[in-house]
Amino acid sequence: MNRIDETRPFIPVRIAVLTVSDTRTKKTDKSGPLLVSLIKQAGHQLAEHTVVEDDPKAIRKRLKRWIKQTPAVWNAVSKARAFVGSLKGR
Repeated sequence: MNRIDETRPFIPVRIAVLTVSDTRTKKTDKSGPLLVSLIKQAGHQLAEHTVVEDDPKAIRKRLKRWIKQTPAVWNAVSKARAFVGSLKGR
């Protein structure tokens, strides 16, 4: 089992949270705010939190925008019970 190496310094990362839903808005979204809370509690920085419709073009457009940002952003995507992350470094 992997454990956190307490001898290494903590390095916070910038994380963007994207909720994908046809029925949720930023006001009714539950998974996004939970992820935001956990991200902040862990000491990381929230780059952005948004909700987009379940449309591949809308999702792709948002992710491409985040990927182009500097410094790099870790993208947390929430859809129903699925959790997917993608990391783009420079």
